[in-house]
Amino acid sequence: MLSLILPKLPTVLAGWPAYSLFYLLGFGLAGGLLLWEGRRRVFPLRPWLLLVAGTVLALIAGTRLIVGSPADWQALFSLGHWGAGGLVGRSVLGGMLAALLALAGLRRLLGFGRDAADAFALPFALGLAVQGVGCLLAGCCFGELLGSGPGLGVVYGPGSEVFRAQVAQGLLAATAAHSLPVHAAQLYQMLLCLGIGGGLLAGRMWLARRPGLALPVAFGLYAAGRFGLEFLRDPLGDVVGAGQWLGLKPVQWGLLVAVLALAALVAGRVRRPPIAAPAAAPLDQPLPNLGLVLLMLVLPPVLLPGSFDLGETLVLRALLLPVVVLEAARWLRVLRRARPLPALLLLLSIGLMSQAPAPTAGAEKPGPSLTFGLSGLTGSSYQLYYPPSSSCSGSSIPQKNIKEFDGYHQRFTGAMGSAVYNLPVGDNGHNTLHFGLNAFLGRTSFDPPAVRLATLNNPDTLVMLEQASARTLYDINPNVEFAALGGPGHRLHLRFGMGAHLSTQYAFDYVSQPLLSRKIEPSMVFEVGYRNIIWTHGSAMYGSDGVGNGTVRLGLGTSFGGTKVTLLAGQAFSNSNGQLGGDGYGLLSRAPYDAPASGFAEVRWQAAPAWLVESSALSNFNDVSRISLGARYNLPLAGRTK
Repeated sequence: MLSLILPKLPTVLAGWPAYSLFYLLGFGLAGGLLLWEGRRRVFPLRPWLLLVAGTVLALIAGTRLIVGSPADWQALFSLGHWGAGGLVGRSVLGGMLAALLALAGLRRLLGFGRDAADAFALPFALGLAVQGVGCLLAGCCFGELLGSGPGLGVVYGPGSEVFRAQVAQGLLAATAAHSLPVHAAQLYQMLLCLGIGGGLLAGRMWLARRPGLALPVAFGLYAAGRFGLEFLRDPLGDVVGAGQWLGLKPVQWGLLVAVLALAALVAGRVRRPPIAAPAAAPLDQPLPNLGLVLLMLVLPPVLLPGSFDLGETLVLRALLLPVVVLEAARWLRVLRRARPLPALLLLLSIGLMSQAPAPTAGAEKPGPSLTFGLSGLTGSSYQLYYPPSSSCSGSSIPQKNIKEFDGYHQRFTGAMGSAVYNLPVGDNGHNTLHFGLNAFLGRTSFDPPAVRLATLNNPDTLVMLEQASARTLYDINPNVEFAALGGPGHRLHLRFGMGAHLSTQYAFDYVSQPLLSRKIEPSMVFEVGYRNIIWTHGSAMYGSDGVGNGTVRLGLGTSFGGTKVTLLAGQAFSNSNGQLGGDGYGLLSRAPYDAPASGFAEVRWQAAPAWLVESSALSNFNDVSRISLGARYNLPLAGRTK
């Protein structure tokens, strides 16, 4: 029988790792097809995007969770987040299971019928086929040695997973030019997926009359095909279990169970009489939509910190960005038109608001006032045990993601109270001096992997990590700020403030050196622009941004021409991602690690003349996350007259 051997394949294309490139292309194709399906089926855009984003998010998370170790799962239940440190592999089988469960729950919550689930069948098959090109080029999930029988083989160069495995088995010399040929199992899987896609297209009219059938058919065919392909995959490429049970791999037993369950589901639905038309499209539900958006923003960085690589991070951002933009636009429009006052805030504030002095006819300019605030925040970051060795800025050594180095997670929570004395200055009534004092109290917890403790060189650090899993955070932060925020005849938006964090125990956020707290630190904020329309923002360690994981923010702000709602968004840089090199400033050298830049958004709502509600979120969907929510109450002290 004829066997064909492919030449050595490239692992990098146009500067991109081949796997990451085709991972993105596969999700891009699937996402485009899902948008087209939603439009073809006349689904409301917002709930359909939520269903797509939630299902794909579950799929990505499931690929990671299924290959987790017992320590990873123990961390989820004991520490509140998954993973004991370090990257692990992924398996599409866990993604399929998680996607099915998420899709079943979300479509019911959002009001979709079973026809919505069918829309995922073809994008899944074709997207997985495109992603398989990256697997083939990278050499992951490789096949067994190509024998004398029929098959298509492929060889890989030194450094590849296949090459290292064959050297370790004694099948290949370490000086060889390339690996021995192995079955192109990834290509076989691509052909399987394309065949499933072709079958779905050929039977689309028959499937359209049986809602809820296409997706289990596609998943069942894929599981059955993978069961057979596993006989040609090298066991060293397995990420779900090891060894054999009664002649089958652990993954094959899982596939067999999946095939039987899906076959029973398909048989039950085939027996139902066909229908002439799909179920009606759901109604758009603002409150459930908002709740799902918040969950999807919070759960990945909080429950799965440090678990996503660059490709997965970009996919998550591409999924969530349109959802967040549409929901933010909807709620900003609602707030500007309806001006609702939440019932809880009303109950909490009605007593204080009734005590505010009534305005007098002669009070034409604002007088001094006191503002009291209370907010809560929580966040997480990935810290390194050691500063990795730096290289010259001209070196060709590739940088790696920060979570690929030995490290630990920290999670911090706390509350901040503030008191600000506001003093109007000047004659126009729009300039104000603010003298503020912030006080913070909280805790930060550490999750060092136990297997790493013995490798630490510093015995003091070792003892600290063994004896304590948390530290108290406390801070006193005085500040002074000048603000000219614009008004009638006063178009300039100008804000400048400075302060200092006086406690040395307000953050444990160095890139390395476990449990080393921050020193006393200055803080600042600067904004300039055109009154309520648009302005630039820059701040460093300002207010609560200095607590837990110190942050620098650069962005743009707007009040949309009004005074009720303010939106500030941009890019953030956290201390735990500091890129300082050996010279301490990153000018002469650079650290061999990187992390995706963080995005942040802050919303302020003037719910009533005396009440301001504010919230913010920050994340890079990789190793840094942070959310906060708070309110401020303004108490006038006296009025000023001409």
